[in-house]
Amino acid sequence: MKDTLDIVWLIICIAIAIGSFFGGSAFFTRRVNENFDKKYNADKAEREEAKKEADEREQARIERQLLIEEQLVAVGHVAVSTAEDHLERCGANKRIATALETYAACRKRSDDQSRRSAAKYEQRAERPA
Repeated sequence: MKDTLDIVWLIICIAIAIGSFFGGSAFFTRRVNENFDKKYNADKAEREEAKKEADEREQARIERQLLIEEQLVAVGHVAVSTAEDHLERCGANKRIATALETYAACRKRSDDQSRRSAAKYEQRAERPA
């Protein structure tokens, strides 16, 4: 009988040891996973913040570029009207005529490039995600 009790007691001790091992392992694993989750979430928040800042900088750059282009177009229109007025008052002038032709060619290239960019943007927008 004593041998039977010793065997039962040994089995109970082994079961408790195995249960403790798995319980301790589960606790340790949970703690490690929590630490990884905290780090991952912090990194994810930093990446999202950096992406948001980059998007804001890109939008500001685009707005600056558009403003500069609008200002250059306005200056070009003033220059063209001034040159045309000068041609009307003073007659033909080779340099002014050449400048007007050059401006017209540059303006055409700029308009063509703007149309190509708009077409590319529209194609990207139409593509399914």
